[in-house]
Parts: sequence; C-alpha cells; structure tokens
Amino acid sequence: MSLRFLIALSLSLLCASVPVGPAHAQQPPILPFSPWGTVKLNGANVPAGTEACAWCGGVRYASTTKIDLYSGETWYSNLDIPGDSVDTPGVKEGCTSNEIVSFKIGATWTKEKGSWASGGSGRFDLTTTTSATLPFTAWLPLVRR
Repeated sequence: MSLRFLIALSLSLLCASVPVGPAHAQQPPILPFSPWGTVKLNGANVPAGTEACAWCGGVRYASTTKIDLYSGETWYSNLDIPGDSVDTPGVKEGCTSNEIVSFKIGATWTKEKGSWASGGSGRFDLTTTTSATLPFTAWLPLVRR
C-alpha cells in the first residue's frame, strides 16, 4: 500500500468518527409575546409614563413605562412578555403557550386578558375602570356610650 493511500484512509476514518451535529435536537428559540395598543383609565388617557405590566399564573413577567400620547390617545409599547424555556424544567421564566395573560395599568387590573403565544404581536387595547374617588381608605373610630 502506498503512503498516500494510508493517509487518505486515516483521514477518512477520522472524519467519519467526528459527530457532525448536536447530540440532541435543540428547541427553537422562544420569542416573547409583544402586544401594543391604546390604554385608557375610566375612558380617559392615562398619564405618560404610567406603568403597564403583564402577569401569567399570578406572576409578573413584564412591565413597561413606554406610554406616550399620540394622535390624542395614550399608547403603550415595549411590553415584551417572555416565554418559559423547556430547557429548564422546574423553573418558570415566563408564560407558556395559550396561558392567560392578565394586565395591570398602574395598580388597577384591566378588563382585557390575552392568550400567550411565542412571537405573537399586534394591537391589544387595554381599558380599566376604578370606582375609587379617594387615594386612601379612612377608618373612623367607633365610639360607644
């Protein structure tokens, strides 16, 4: 056998024994759910900079203060709600597919709820009402005679 043949055979066997891809199939990246839209409190615009936040399963996963006045209405954006990674079982980093997303504007829950989807985006207007007329609750002492 020639030396060239032995070198070519050795290289072929070496290349055939090296794995080409990962040992297990990788999951595609989980993209955030990114809604945007108008935001109203009692039918009126909220102040610019008010916080909007998103909750799944009673846990707050995202918030934004990117609320701006545009064309006479307040709009929120930059509310990127993360998804839960399947690579970390037992740890919940975000919402899961079709999980209900609840929203808060300031300290008040909105009427609207959404369904989380990886890579989902689009207009999702938020409205909330509050019947509170005082910023605090006053308790009067009970007087007994």
